[in-house]
Amino acid sequence: MHGWVGDNPKDLELVLYTDADFAGDVQTSRSTSGVFLCLKGPSSFVPLSALSKRQSCVSHSTPEAEIVAADAGLRSEAIPEAGLWEALLGRKVVIRLKEDNQATIKIFQSGKNKEMRHMGRTHRVDLAFIHESLVDGHFTIEYCETTQMAADIFTKAFPNAEKWAHACGLLGLAKPGELFPKRRLPTETVEKKGVASKANPATPGPSRWPARRIVEFCCGVDSVIGRPNELSGGCHVIRLTVDDDVTTPEGLRKALSAVAHPNTLLWASMPCTGGLPWQHINAKRPGMKAKLDAHWDLARRIWRAFEKVARATTEIGGEVAVEWPS
Repeated sequence: MHGWVGDNPKDLELVLYTDADFAGDVQTSRSTSGVFLCLKGPSSFVPLSALSKRQSCVSHSTPEAEIVAADAGLRSEAIPEAGLWEALLGRKVVIRLKEDNQATIKIFQSGKNKEMRHMGRTHRVDLAFIHESLVDGHFTIEYCETTQMAADIFTKAFPNAEKWAHACGLLGLAKPGELFPKRRLPTETVEKKGVASKANPATPGPSRWPARRIVEFCCGVDSVIGRPNELSGGCHVIRLTVDDDVTTPEGLRKALSAVAHPNTLLWASMPCTGGLPWQHINAKRPGMKAKLDAHWDLARRIWRAFEKVARATTEIGGEVAVEWPS
């Protein structure tokens, strides 16, 4: 499963997908709830949580089953998680609920339906909670095409391989090459940027570029990612190690030159000494504060250099990946 972030925190939002397979259990006639919560932005997608659960009550229609599924998603997943993301992002987070049934959306908005006057207690309470949360501004609701309903995979089996692959892709569950197909830049784009002449005078034309390039930012001299294997043919690896010292003007110039290639993946393995969780314990030891302050200062300088290199990478169509320290 893959996630990626390419936006400013102010552009990120919580998106909740809820779905139900009406009366899918042939023995009990109960429906199955599917829930998928993710963090999304114009250039971001991060899977957060999911739920697949047989409902504890029997529904008499698809809207009734959808009510139970939406209640489970909002009450158990999205609303509790919104508090966490409000603390992390420093602002109010409004959940976007995605629903693929138009009748259910109208019921959520009105809080009632004349065709459902005889609902059981569970459905009635669930609908009251959903309507009240919508009125209070905890979430907004919008229609979602069934083909784009990410929670559908949690409600039923998929006998069709093509539909199964599509459903997995909606969750970010696929091979990287299937989610991010290799982009081919037009020749004139590369020439306009002047990449070839500036980055590598020995290769004057864009047709001379290697098929792929990986630039490892902060790695060892024999990093695992850069080692040749059966899939690395045509991939040029450049390692930026501690000896290159990207915090110096010379090291930064080398890093910028390395990513001046239109089909580059910049892979950053940030050193953990600048933010290791155990440091709150080490800080209590005699003489450690000055050492930790130095680690923090170095981490900030490395990160500032990385931001410049990452910006240069994306400006010509490259990709950026960050391996966070644990």
